[in-house]
Amino acid sequence: DPLINSDLGGIRIIRLLGEGGMGRVYEARQESPSRTVAVKVIRQGIASEKTMRRFEREAEFLGRLQHPCIAQIFVVGSYSSDEGDVPFFVMEFIANAKPINHFAADGKLSLDDRLRLFVSVCDAVAHGHDRGIVHRDLKPGNILIDADGLPKVIDFGVARSTDSDFSLTSMKTDTGQLVGTVQYMSPEQFGDSPEGLDGRADVYSLGVVLYELVGGVLPYDVRKKKMHEAARIVCEHVPNTLRSLDRSVPRDVSLIVERCLEKNRRLRYQSAAALAADVRQYLAGETIPVSWRDRLRPWVNLWIGRNRARLLAVVGLTALVAALGLVSWGRLQGSASKVPGETPTVPLISP
Repeated sequence: DPLINSDLGGIRIIRLLGEGGMGRVYEARQESPSRTVAVKVIRQGIASEKTMRRFEREAEFLGRLQHPCIAQIFVVGSYSSDEGDVPFFVMEFIANAKPINHFAADGKLSLDDRLRLFVSVCDAVAHGHDRGIVHRDLKPGNILIDADGLPKVIDFGVARSTDSDFSLTSMKTDTGQLVGTVQYMSPEQFGDSPEGLDGRADVYSLGVVLYELVGGVLPYDVRKKKMHEAARIVCEHVPNTLRSLDRSVPRDVSLIVERCLEKNRRLRYQSAAALAADVRQYLAGETIPVSWRDRLRPWVNLWIGRNRARLLAVVGLTALVAALGLVSWGRLQGSASKVPGETPTVPLISP
């Protein structure tokens, strides 16, 4: 890696920490002030003008967020390469960081301890929503736990601001690649336009994270699926409830996750703050209010999941019968309009 041991204006690159679809993250040492930092750099070969604007916007987004559970940004800059100026930004280094699911598994955390970590993540996401920023790529790899056990939400690189002045990012790249991580994306993120996306997309992703954090598995496995098949599964498949996987999972926790994973976003928690409130209520030993719809949802979803083919067949047959009925009704109406024994009048045409 040509950047290793290079100097970016008083910031010496030490080693590569990881990479994603858009950039690479390095551990580095900043001279003034003297501290270890993380440096995120555009991936070589994709530094188009549009991508550079998006990268710079990530830095701007992070600069607007000040929360103990969000990685802080320190410096924004660029360096010269054979491909031109490449932007980078310097942010808080999270020592001994682990993704939230690995941290919980390695530490054998209790359910309540997992929920306490999760509610802090919800608070951080709500902070972004309050400032008009939707993360759009929430997943364990972007929710790190530091050496002190404090969650840190990172990588707002695919965030889309809901402010009118901040709408440069798009749902897809120029090559048509979906932005986000498929297993954690909400159904609406598979749509053609990002304009309607709001914080409820992040609520869905948080639900997937919580499902995995509590149940140890994902609600659906789409890792080896083609994009169109993965989209169909996320948009149509009804996952098993946590209680159906493990009867020891408290009913309220299972219901919280189910409400997050509603396909119809109007039926989800309407904000990360509302989600956090219910988790806190559970942790305080209080019963979460459950509507009749919430009680019926697991059974209805289970029935639909088991009878999807039959249901589609019934819907198709009903539509066919209705269409045939309309045709027959039209013919009867046409016959009834004719007077028996009357010869139709043919209009005369003047020569």
